[in-house]
Amino acid sequence: MDHAHSFESKKKALTLAVLAWNLSLMSPVSRWLELRKISKELATSEDHQLHRDFRFLVRQLITRKKEQYADIKRWIIDFEYIETSHAHHLNVVSTVLQGSKADPGPANIKKTAG
Repeated sequence: MDHAHSFESKKKALTLAVLAWNLSLMSPVSRWLELRKISKELATSEDHQLHRDFRFLVRQLITRKKEQYADIKRWIIDFEYIETSHAHHLNVVSTVLQGSKADPGPANIKKTAG
């Protein structure tokens, strides 16, 4: 989020991160099909570089999630990003991935319905 300066651009960056997080929980084939579908839906132009950049960024985020949070198997259902003059807050609503054992996630992630 270093390059996201406005509130709206930060929310877009977080949305992309949530997308990558959830894609990381899918099988490789399902992930590839979903990423291809989303890429086509988001990039309405014929700019092939835009498609490649989008897929590259999502793959980078998926790799990072798998390396740093491999044990967390929770779908992110929703999030709320709050920015004040003194702080940034991220509230996340998640659910345990069906078929996995319950995982409370890291203590520093606040999970609330909001």
